[in-house]
Amino acid sequence: MRIAHVIDSMDVGGAEVIVASLCRIHREQGHQVEVHCLFRKGILGEELEAEGFSILVHGPASRAAAMRKLHQSLCGTRPQAGHCHNATAAIWGAPCMRMAGVRTVVATRHGLVAPPYGYAREIQFSLGSRLCFRIAGVCQATSRNMAHAPLADPSRIVTIYNGVATPPPGNALPTRGEGLTFVALGRLAPPKDPATLLRAFAEFHAAQPDSQLWMVGDGQLRPPLEALHQELKLGQSVKFWGERRDPHNFLRGADVFVLSSLSEGLPMSLLEAMAVGLPAIVSDAGGMPEVVHGGGAGFVVRSGDVQSLAAAMRACAADTAALRSMGERAAAHYRRHFTLEAMADAYLRLYARG
Repeated sequence: MRIAHVIDSMDVGGAEVIVASLCRIHREQGHQVEVHCLFRKGILGEELEAEGFSILVHGPASRAAAMRKLHQSLCGTRPQAGHCHNATAAIWGAPCMRMAGVRTVVATRHGLVAPPYGYAREIQFSLGSRLCFRIAGVCQATSRNMAHAPLADPSRIVTIYNGVATPPPGNALPTRGEGLTFVALGRLAPPKDPATLLRAFAEFHAAQPDSQLWMVGDGQLRPPLEALHQELKLGQSVKFWGERRDPHNFLRGADVFVLSSLSEGLPMSLLEAMAVGLPAIVSDAGGMPEVVHGGGAGFVVRSGDVQSLAAAMRACAADTAALRSMGERAAAHYRRHFTLEAMADAYLRLYARG
């Protein structure tokens, strides 16, 4: 089967990592795969191109020009299945795929799609998605939100959970202390609300001075977070590691994964943490509660609530045996539901059924 993915760009992000993963595993299974970027290639696009994948860029250009180029390209490659990732790709890509004779068109929304809706955009998406065989949400929360969006067709909506590969064995682990080590993996950006995490850790650390927090990731909030770190007098107990290409080393070296987001779909970092048997403390944003509660894999706290997050940290420190059990359940839950192979097979079934 020849499969065409359409996405805004292949910069580093959750949706882009999913596309790259699908490209690799489906090629290993004998399928031909191509990626169409509407705006720019991006670093992951460069990596895929170096691996021999066809990466076609149709912008920067106006909507009409990009759609024309996309349609012409699809007519040339003639894929049997087309996969649009997120709203713009579906709004622009689904009509082009249908006009080019693509047999099966599916779309995935990788974010939460939470109300209040951007009505003009969601109406365009709902109309474009009627050209798709199915529209996948990456968690039940996303699927529910899509079903209530303006002009949505709930009969087309399915849930396909994100999947990740098991991280490779760790090496060169960071130096850690004697107490609990928490690790947060993600962009230092407003939706992740890292300031709440830092304040909660400060409260916990006051009673557990040998504890540590590793913040792995970078972004616009790093300077104010570093200032808050100084204000809270956390010293060497908090380490900002920046953007890393070896996050598995930090996951394997920590005791607890923590994510304090205000808005999420289903973050890859949570699944990667579960894959290595790490219990989690997460906020009640997006698909995180259904994953953590469903597997008995940790604690769910209220978004933006410093006190409840600090209390969950204290609960981790109070019962390390229970913490180990949660980690074992997390790994088992990952193996049952969130492997890369499970996700890739689910999408392949959609491609074949349309």
